[in-house]
Amino acid sequence: MSPLELRLVGGLSTAETACGFLVTESTMGQRISRVEETLSANLVEVELLPGQLGPSASTTSWP
Repeated sequence: MSPLELRLVGGLSTAETACGFLVTESTMGQRISRVEETLSANLVEVELLPGQLGPSASTTSWP
């Protein structure tokens, strides 16, 4: 799974995701930001069904 998927669907924080990928929280934050920017620039819509979001997941949508 990508870090963004883990955050959106799994409800993991950036710190938790970073720990799983063995990188710093700052590095993971940058990776997630780049993915969000890429999705926004390409007008990719992310749609999750009700109940698919994790308990602490972000509800950010692109664009």
